[in-house]
Formats: sequence, structure tokens, C-alpha cells
Amino acid sequence: MQNRLLALTALLALCSIRLAMSQDCSSSYYPMKTGAVMVLQHSDAKGKPVGKMTQRIKAVRPVAKGFSADVEAEMTDNKGKNISKATYTMACDNGVFKINMRSMMGPAGSPPPGMEQARMEYTGDDLDLPVNMRPGQTLNDGKANMKTYMGDMKLMEMDFSVRDRKVESRESVTTPAGTFDCIRVSSVSDFKVMGRNRTSKTV
Repeated sequence: MQNRLLALTALLALCSIRLAMSQDCSSSYYPMKTGAVMVLQHSDAKGKPVGKMTQRIKAVRPVAKGFSADVEAEMTDNKGKNISKATYTMACDNGVFKINMRSMMGPAGSPPPGMEQARMEYTGDDLDLPVNMRPGQTLNDGKANMKTYMGDMKLMEMDFSVRDRKVESRESVTTPAGTFDCIRVSSVSDFKVMGRNRTSKTV
């Protein structure tokens, strides 16, 4: 579960690729086409690869003022070993790209191995990415919560929040797939489980 939250943090730190300049969802931060694959390479402070996150667009559905998409995300280490996998939903509505934090935590009612009799309950906010973000712009905060029950007894509760999101700059980033006009977004993530707290900043 913690790895799923790390996957969310990595996703939120992903530079936003601008495909066009418009006020609607035709200008998306992701190639919203069924079968499209996006890869985020993770490196340490010395530039050495330590892992990657691969996102696959499984299905795209049109809605009144945009679209909704099912995305499969898999995190692997530098040797290609699977760390975690989750499926979540992305959507764009009236020029605002949305990622629901609850859907990133895993399917409700699906406990981890060894806890098959447990019941999981999730809640979560939408994190917004407006289509035309500008340097200096602040973005909304979001929270997610997971509770684990055995019968009526609560076994564990976990909280995850993303705050202080800010558009830092626009820059060109060159990758093996080409050069892209990107937006850097910084944020602070707070993780609390069983009395333990951890805070990290991503850009």
C-alpha cells in the first residue's frame, strides 16, 4: 500500500506535457489514446537509474466536456522487478484535468495478501491540473484515507495528503521519445500510518 502512495507521489511530480494551447480538454497533459504508454524514469542524486513507473491507457470514454480514462500504473525497480501495480481513473472536465487520490490507493474491498477476511474502505479528493497552468499559479490540495476493518473492529487507518502545490516553471525536456514543452509542479506529501509520520517534497 505504501508503494501505491509512492506511485501517486511520482505521478504528481511528473512534468506535464503540453500538447496544444486551448481552454478545453483537447489540450491534455497525457496522450489520451487507448494503448498509449508513458514511462517515468526515477534516478538518484547522482543520476543513476533506480526504477521507473510505466502507465498504460486501458480505455478512454468521452464525456460531455472532456473524457475519462482507465490507467494501469506499474512501478519496477532498476532490475525490472515489480514493486506495485494499480489501476486508477483520470478525467478531464471543462479544461481541468483531474486525478482522484482514492482511486490510486487500490480497489475498495481488496485487502492485501494474508488479510483476505479484512474489509477496506477508501475516501479521496480530486487533484486538479488546469489545462493552461502558469508559473506562480497555486493548485488545490488533496487528501486520501484508508481504513482496514476485521468485522466491526478497525485494524488500521492511513492518511495521505498532497499540499502546497505550485506551478514552478515551464521548460523543455528532452527524452529518448523527443523534446517536450513541460511544466514543473512542486508539492509536499504527508503520509501517516499507525502513528508514524513522513513528509517529502517533490518537484
